[in-house]
Amino acid sequence: ANAGLEIAVETNDSFLYVSCQYFKAWALLHSGRWGESLRLVRDGILVSEKNGHGTAATVLRMIQSRLHAQAFDFEEARELALQSLVRAREGFPRFITLIMLGEAHLGLGEHDRAADCFQEVIERSREGPYRLDWIFHLPLYRALSQLWMERGDFDHAAQLARGHVLTALPGILEAYRDTLAQDAQAQPRLPR
Repeated sequence: ANAGLEIAVETNDSFLYVSCQYFKAWALLHSGRWGESLRLVRDGILVSEKNGHGTAATVLRMIQSRLHAQAFDFEEARELALQSLVRAREGFPRFITLIMLGEAHLGLGEHDRAADCFQEVIERSREGPYRLDWIFHLPLYRALSQLWMERGDFDHAAQLARGHVLTALPGILEAYRDTLAQDAQAQPRLPR
């Protein structure tokens, strides 16, 4: 990502710059460097908006929302997702926004609203013309499993969790487990 950022600056390519910020922000989030990730996301949003890259701003806001959710600030995560949903174009941007919004609702105990978000992703992906990329099945089915566990339907939760595990490649599953373990240990608050 850093090499890409250098190239983007050299070539004055704002979209490449924002794309590299997106991937670097994810890496920082998953390595527990949340403050750095948040600063990078905020900078990326400013560049995106200045250069008319609405989709880039949407996906960066979803990283910002994820950071707030990781810090158990589900109200701010929900607000960011709601604001982005009205601008999210169909396909990937709308899917990740709905998943994040559902996770925020879930964190706030709003089970029916969370289920509605997840169901919309599943239905729109099934009906097309856009399909949910397999990597985004991970947060979707993790959240669905959590939803059904919180509702007390442990069999359904286990079934979804098995599907969640089978979706992941072994290397990605290992990285995801490590991330969940780190998330369980780190619970800092984000600056606003």
